[in-house]
Amino acid sequence: MASTKLAPSMPDEAVTVDYLMENVWIIGDPAECAEKIQQLHEESGGFGTLLSITTDADDAGWDHESLRLLMEQVAPRVAHLGGC
Repeated sequence: MASTKLAPSMPDEAVTVDYLMENVWIIGDPAECAEKIQQLHEESGGFGTLLSITTDADDAGWDHESLRLLMEQVAPRVAHLGGC
């Protein structure tokens, strides 16, 4: 759980789905996701690979669509970062 907290002193109960959506996960439309990846790249000093974990047990079709959007609409917007 520590890796999901912005501050180590943060109580575990504060790590909610809303908190994760706002502070940890990269979610949104393709433009928002590309912007968040760009920001993460700048803040972290760069990275070689972006790991995508897409799981929605309620709708496997959305998992496929999400990955398609990542490949076709997000990746081209962040290709200049190299390795994404």
